[in-house]
Amino acid sequence: ALDLDQVDVGALVRRTVDEFRTANPDRAWSTRVAADLPLCTADRTRLREALANLLDNAVRYSGPASAIDVSVEALPDGVRIVVRDEGIGIAREHHQRVFERFTRASDLDNGTGLGLYMARALVAAHGGRITLDSQPGRGSTFAIELPATPPGANTPDARDPGRQP
Repeated sequence: ALDLDQVDVGALVRRTVDEFRTANPDRAWSTRVAADLPLCTADRTRLREALANLLDNAVRYSGPASAIDVSVEALPDGVRIVVRDEGIGIAREHHQRVFERFTRASDLDNGTGLGLYMARALVAAHGGRITLDSQPGRGSTFAIELPATPPGANTPDARDPGRQP
């Protein structure tokens, strides 16, 4: 079950990337968040979990000093969060398989193979989708697309200064 609220996705992304930047200062982090993003009806804890899974993979599968770029942009009917890394990459024949439960694209790490599975399930539960573009040796780009909150939706406003993004 999702605990839905109106979420400022840009603020959520900034905060989550800042946590990862602090924990992994050996990576070259960059964050770009477009101005005037629409609010999204989402469970901020679960959305943060999906993003954290992508950031964790970016750290695990890219070396020290490599770039991890995170951006958030407005879509005509929502927002797109993009996570790009300079890691080992994923062969095209594994692009769909990496989202399956207990599947890993590489044996370089001892992960459970649940991170991308969970990320996809959480994004789908929000009415969104997650995509992958990657090539071995050239890094990976994951994108999360989420629908915007419809105008006039009856949920609390995430821009209330007393609320956490």
